[in-house]
Amino acid sequence: MIQARITVAFATSEGQVIETFEMPAGCQIRDLLALAAVRARFPSLITGSQSVGIFGRVAEADTCLRPGDRIELYRPLKGDPKETRRLRGSMRRERQLKSAAP
Repeated sequence: MIQARITVAFATSEGQVIETFEMPAGCQIRDLLALAAVRARFPSLITGSQSVGIFGRVAEADTCLRPGDRIELYRPLKGDPKETRRLRGSMRRERQLKSAAP
């Protein structure tokens, strides 16, 4: 049986976690996520509701994997990116005003 080397990546607050797994050719993302080794390495992620992607593009669980694919596990956002950016901008302006004051 032909094997395909698939990389699984996830970014945590401590850093990026990358693992490589050997899968049968033609398997799907859901097959990879069902592996005990993946569940053991990423226990907090495998809930069935997280988004996954291949090389930065969101993919469905029934997507067939090809040798060399990089599966990315996406965690939910902690906040709205637009609001976070807005808050950072206002904090930066406050610091600039404080440093410019005599």
